[in-house]
Amino acid sequence: MTTRLQRYVDELYAVVEQVDGFPAAVERSTLRAFRRDEHPMLVIHQGREVISPDSAWPRSTRVRELLCTVHTAGAERDTSSEEVFEALQPIVIGYVADGLVQIEELGTDEPKYLQGDLDRMAVTKRFRLTYQTLDDSLSA
Repeated sequence: MTTRLQRYVDELYAVVEQVDGFPAAVERSTLRAFRRDEHPMLVIHQGREVISPDSAWPRSTRVRELLCTVHTAGAERDTSSEEVFEALQPIVIGYVADGLVQIEELGTDEPKYLQGDLDRMAVTKRFRLTYQTLDDSLSA
């Protein structure tokens, strides 16, 4: 069974993969993205989750970070990451799904240089997804 959050992530990947000319390749593993030579590379992954104490039984309101990390390399790495985020922004903010209450942008982290290599970097943009599930289920 797939959790509601994983369905959201899978659907976002599917939308990105259908965009003609999307400025990055897509990878579902942060480790594989780190190891690949192809750039730029987009990874959508899950972050921290908090359960709202104000949830009304039998529903739980979940607030989860969605992390979108762009791996880039070369002299134009800053420009490349911004091009990817520009193309990604309307996809994430415009996403609508069953149980999804709201999507908010939280901000962008500073670049991280990979293994001391100043030519390769990763930048993460964070979004907050608010969604609801049944108290006893992560998929319903």
